[in-house]
Amino acid sequence: MKILSVGNSFAVDTMTLLPQVLGAAGVECTLGCLYIAGCSIAQHYENFLNEEPGYIYHASRGDGWTQTPDYSIQRALKEAQWDVVSIQHGSNNGSRYTEARCYEDLKSLVAGIRQLLPTAKIVFNMAWVPEPECTRKEMTSFGGDQLAMYRAVTETTLTQVCPVVDGVVPTGTTVQNARTVYPGKLTRDNFHLSLDLGRYMAALTFGAMLCAFDPEQISWHPETVTAAEAKLAKQSAIAALKTPFQVTPMTK
Repeated sequence: MKILSVGNSFAVDTMTLLPQVLGAAGVECTLGCLYIAGCSIAQHYENFLNEEPGYIYHASRGDGWTQTPDYSIQRALKEAQWDVVSIQHGSNNGSRYTEARCYEDLKSLVAGIRQLLPTAKIVFNMAWVPEPECTRKEMTSFGGDQLAMYRAVTETTLTQVCPVVDGVVPTGTTVQNARTVYPGKLTRDNFHLSLDLGRYMAALTFGAMLCAFDPEQISWHPETVTAAEAKLAKQSAIAALKTPFQVTPMTK
């Protein structure tokens, strides 16, 4: 599989452990991830129109990651005959994941990518909700009510994103599923995913949806993730893939 993400730090969180997860699934991979901190769909589209070389390009063939600066979206699209292109929204332009205006340029961005890669599947990676203590506008606008923000994210994704792309990866639902029983935080700063369990959950969800394997078959997990945590990650991902826009309570 050849998978490219047009993204930001959330895309990096999602893809960092993907080589190990895909390797454990027996999937040979070529992976790319375009990174600009907090880059929104509107910014991605402007960068696409201007062929802006402002991204850091993270690349992997299953054996670690390299980073190369000064990439444009067009340059990355030519790096391989990508099977999948994933789009990630970020909120550094002031928009939130719950507002329709976040996605005004998504249709045009998808159309531009399709012109260059007409056979690629184009998906959207649905982000997770921050911790209640998060001081960013995404959470404070909901008064710290995590479930209220999650419902708003899923509703906006259903109405604004699903009609435009070929699929939505329910990464945010996997994280929310695990939170129904997990006593700790799945983020490292109340916003970005934890480097071990959080990123593992994201990679399981992303990989299983795009490469069609059963997360239960993945024996590998980070050394800092316990067997019980790995089991929860797999169960949360399976439930999210089955019911992508609704929280499924987990069992310990």
